[in-house]
Amino acid sequence: MVLREKLSCLWTLGLCLVASKSSAKVPAITDQHFQDQCVDSHNELRGKVWPPAADMKHMSWDDGLAKVAKAWANKCKFEHNSCLSIPYGCYSNYKFVGENIWFGGLRIFSPKSAITAWFNETEFYDYDNLSCSKVCGHYTQVVWADSYKVGCAVTVCPGFEGYETAMFICNYAPAGNYQNQPPYTKGISCSLCAEEETCIKNLCGNLWVLKHHFVVLYLDILLLLEDFFCHELLHPKIQAVIDNESPRQHHTSCKGYNKLCYPVIKSLMNLKTIQIGIHKGQHLNRYHVTHCA
Repeated sequence: MVLREKLSCLWTLGLCLVASKSSAKVPAITDQHFQDQCVDSHNELRGKVWPPAADMKHMSWDDGLAKVAKAWANKCKFEHNSCLSIPYGCYSNYKFVGENIWFGGLRIFSPKSAITAWFNETEFYDYDNLSCSKVCGHYTQVVWADSYKVGCAVTVCPGFEGYETAMFICNYAPAGNYQNQPPYTKGISCSLCAEEETCIKNLCGNLWVLKHHFVVLYLDILLLLEDFFCHELLHPKIQAVIDNESPRQHHTSCKGYNKLCYPVIKSLMNLKTIQIGIHKGQHLNRYHVTHCA
């Protein structure tokens, strides 16, 4: 019999037996705050490994992986996805993907607490011997250096005696947890980053990805200023840029603007356009509005 792949992947499950009664809704995989919590929690912990990692990559969100996680979480089965061992069986962009599962009370769930629980298995992992004294496969997947894409999802599942439980799943690409391989290369942080990567908080990150996250954060701040100073006067223009349309298609009169409002909308338009360009990996000309005296 010819083996299609001489690699043995391990995937891990986590269980927290604290149930809760709650009617709270869980975030969708399109919820930006949820995405940020998942990505930021992974990156924060990946930057804290010991011994230090010379080649730990900065993680970013992948919508396709999140869809895989959500589809499996909706089944409410406390077992790993049946597609994991099938080449390209989970996601056409990657031959294999990794997976971590957390199952517990909805009331106590948060992405950070679940991911931290996985990371805390570090106390059971011996880097030098590549061995676990107890379950530690969640940890090794979280800190697998080459797994730089992540997508997560959470679903409410039936619990014991009417109590609601949360099924939280994260899928990773490329897959980690290969037997007899270290999760990362030990050494001075970022000393083995590629030439096109930059070091931030002990992680090797793609500069375009990091710029994108910065733009999103700055844009959120500007939107708050817009809401405070400009009210609804500028919303059609902002939506025009979000929809990647020219604001010239919309009302561009300066009537109603004030001196505080103008620089805010100008920055919003420029930054949102930059964000779209970075996300698509291409350059887009900046949009401008008529200067308001």
